[in-house]
Amino acid sequence: GERAELLKPLAGRYCSCVGPPGEWTKYLGRRDVAGCWHIDRSSAAQTTASVAAVPKSDGIHLRKRFQRVPFNTIAYTPAEVMGAARAQLGLTSASAISQVQAAPEGMFAEALDQGNAFTWLRTPRSWWPYMAGPAVRHSQLPPWLRVAGVPGYVWMRPQYTRLGMGCTRAAHLLVLINFAHIEKAFELARKVVPSVGRMVLLNERGREVGESRLDQEGSGHTAGRPAGAGVGVHCHIDDFLVFTAFRELTSVITRILMWVLTQAGFVVTHRVLEGPDSKYIGFTFC
Repeated sequence: GERAELLKPLAGRYCSCVGPPGEWTKYLGRRDVAGCWHIDRSSAAQTTASVAAVPKSDGIHLRKRFQRVPFNTIAYTPAEVMGAARAQLGLTSASAISQVQAAPEGMFAEALDQGNAFTWLRTPRSWWPYMAGPAVRHSQLPPWLRVAGVPGYVWMRPQYTRLGMGCTRAAHLLVLINFAHIEKAFELARKVVPSVGRMVLLNERGREVGESRLDQEGSGHTAGRPAGAGVGVHCHIDDFLVFTAFRELTSVITRILMWVLTQAGFVVTHRVLEGPDSKYIGFTFC
């Protein structure tokens, strides 16, 4: 229909490797990424994408960027699928944290970071033909990726099977998945620490979302401010911040959340935020 018509001017523009072609086949030859790709004939592709690599923040390693403009053009936007308000949750960095009112004695915070957040999540098989990368000859693929019965001269397009960066829905889907993990951690925390107070999941406006919504009245609590033994958790895509008024409670809740995430298969790193140099998604703690 109308969305399909939008693909015509994009045909042929997003289907290549940005850089030496040999780097693309060299990348596909890595056994650690073999599970991220499904190999099929070029004719099976519904939309194509270009592949590029950009430096990571450490200045040493490279990050793969999948330029899926054709797919993003025809895909429904997150706002169309889940509503405009829900689509914005967790996507404006530290604005929620900047609204948290700490007690005079301060608060204790610890952070978690998912190292494989996008590449660990497998997309539905129906998505794969819309995630087809640059074409390669079948003979150029490593033996473990070749398809039986297909001649070496045939053009193949590897189809990406994971929730990679560059997809319109990627960040939003990851945020919703992580919200579910946080809620599970809350349930476990209530069993491990029966005396814990209210546990709050903050969105980008400093208000609460989900079943752990904080009451606006009563109990001496104010929106966005955990009181007493309360717990606040903020999620920004693949970064988490846990904060309470007690060091030990912060540590316990953080480790419960870390256990939930690792049980789901994510690689998680942990940091205790102490001192003026502590940062969380660009927000500096004093």
